[in-house]
Amino acid sequence: TLADFMNGPGQRKWFLVEQSRLNGLRQALGGARLKVVESRNNKFVLAVAERAEEKSTIEAQPEKPLRAGLLSLDTRTRKACVGQRELALSRTEFNLLALFLRSPGRVFERSQILDAVWGSDVVVGDRTVDVHVKALRRKLEEAGGDARVLETVRGVGYRLRDG
Repeated sequence: TLADFMNGPGQRKWFLVEQSRLNGLRQALGGARLKVVESRNNKFVLAVAERAEEKSTIEAQPEKPLRAGLLSLDTRTRKACVGQRELALSRTEFNLLALFLRSPGRVFERSQILDAVWGSDVVVGDRTVDVHVKALRRKLEEAGGDARVLETVRGVGYRLRDG
């Protein structure tokens, strides 16, 4: 039941609802995150809900400059650099790099990256992550950095190489 879902630890629940009832479902779920995964004929949507306690701890970390090797990123000034060379990153690329720099070595699944960078209310495909990682790698390399610092974990997702 919905009550069991809201009170159970670490659960994920799938819903197929009419588009017009999506806001009602959001309200019924209270503190849970709701992500629209697929839209069907603009009438029905497939959505996944996760309990609010599972929100990324990344968002709760203090705003301090992040560093890994030659990479540095300041979330307050929204500047990212390779050594002394500033990177010209889009908002999404910046947020993606920040995600990896906050947890070097941690493997992020594509769905986790989508939630952390794009948010739970945006409808995008898993390949969107791949396209943005590729663009970020290219920009790192152009600035004199090592594009291989962003590693692909085959069949899972990506991680920032630690060390």
